[in-house]
Amino acid sequence: MTLTLKLGKILGKLPDLIQALQGMAVRLLDVLRAAHPATLDPAAWEGLARPSQVGPARLAGIDLRLPRMRAVLHALGALAAAPTGFRIQDLAQQVCAQTGWDATRYARRHAAYDLQKIRGKGLITRIGKTRRYQLALTPATPVFAALLLQEQIMTPVVSLVAHHASTAAREPQHELDQHYLTLYQALVDTMQAFCIAA
Repeated sequence: MTLTLKLGKILGKLPDLIQALQGMAVRLLDVLRAAHPATLDPAAWEGLARPSQVGPARLAGIDLRLPRMRAVLHALGALAAAPTGFRIQDLAQQVCAQTGWDATRYARRHAAYDLQKIRGKGLITRIGKTRRYQLALTPATPVFAALLLQEQIMTPVVSLVAHHASTAAREPQHELDQHYLTLYQALVDTMQAFCIAA
């Protein structure tokens, strides 16, 4: 940890080290607060998918349906508490570590492109004139909520529809299971109202 902070190991540096660790703890709590899905801006879902612009470069939007983009956002959540921010290479390594992908599937150039798209949405900021970045926590809050909605609500419920789940054939053991089945039945009823075969 002392090597990462680059504050030295001598006893005289202890106050600086304690202050840096305190800053890390506060940053981690801020990240956890931002990641808590308390709010979802109604425009967040559509806004993420729209193209953005950084300088003269026009960039694609952020599509949460893509596994790669979801992996990148999870990696950003893990890197957000880094005391000195993170580099493009750090993002590439974190994505590979979390997904099991090798460096040919997700290399530094992939991370650089994804980081530009995310920067275009105002979700990260550059630290001064360095090549390090940090997560902008307030804009990231609805993104974390949208990510949770996609992964923990939409995907499981649509999966139930795809596998023709039956409420009669299941005995939910957990409160969440009951909620999923309720959402599943409501989705099936809605699809039938629109004459979509479930």
